[in-house]
Amino acid sequence: MTDQVSVIVPTYHRQAKFLAHALESIFEQSYPSLEAVLIGDGSKEILQVADRFRQNKRFKFFNETGRGYIAALNQGIELSQGSYVAFCDSDDILNKDHLKVLVDTVERYPEAGLVFDNLEYFDSESTEEAIDTALIPGDRLLISQGRARHLAKGAVSLQEIFSDNLVSGPAFMVPRQVFAKVGYFDSDAFLMNDLHLFYRIGTYYPVRFANYIGVRKRVHSANLTTLHQHYEYGVKCLENIRERYPDVFHRIGKRFFSKKLGAKYYRLGLYFERSGDKNKAREMYKKAMFMRKLSLRNHWSYLRVSLR
Repeated sequence: MTDQVSVIVPTYHRQAKFLAHALESIFEQSYPSLEAVLIGDGSKEILQVADRFRQNKRFKFFNETGRGYIAALNQGIELSQGSYVAFCDSDDILNKDHLKVLVDTVERYPEAGLVFDNLEYFDSESTEEAIDTALIPGDRLLISQGRARHLAKGAVSLQEIFSDNLVSGPAFMVPRQVFAKVGYFDSDAFLMNDLHLFYRIGTYYPVRFANYIGVRKRVHSANLTTLHQHYEYGVKCLENIRERYPDVFHRIGKRFFSKKLGAKYYRLGLYFERSGDKNKAREMYKKAMFMRKLSLRNHWSYLRVSLR
């Protein structure tokens, strides 16, 4: 019997206009044994789209109201039944062989706790453009073609995942039993919840990459976060790892960890300085100094805002 893949789709009313295309891309997958688990926000816009798919036996629809995006992801995992768990944001598109490629990869490497493929970005506010699945230029790929060929040759190290953010959004799949070991998405990580999960999985399991462009990720006004939020939650994600997940912290390694966290403190300090908040900028630059004591840039930035 073919193992079933559960595809979790969290959604909310602002993305309702894209949702049908996302669901269609799931049901058009070349891998047939799947279920799409839609977790809506209770809005009438989402209900209207869901009604179009209720006759499909591979479609499940639930509402999660009031607790937010990460709660919806975790509820989807709990309510799903597949041997493997994958994800699709409601404004993205899965290319036809995405699930087949990932299942083939995890069957080839059954020890893997996470398998992922490549992702391409496309700019669109329109629901029409999403139908065109032609590849866009290589510089919009998450992973360059050359790097992708290299990654496919062996297991991907936790340090590579941590340093280069190689895994993103819906371009991954996890065997269900892995969640029993590492837990679900951590609500304290918020915007960085997927990276947080990848670090935890990579601590205990090998990670494998399949050289296939499996996901088209839409860039539009409703999914763009501000730099402030991005930097701030990036810092919170790493602080959370350091304070609550010592195994993950030690497996990544202090040198790799300090370099990345120091860079995030610096960028957040730069943001605050440009925004005119000298006190917060100084605080972030000071933290950056402690992370990377030999960085002249961090020391100079701290002195610069302190002397003004």
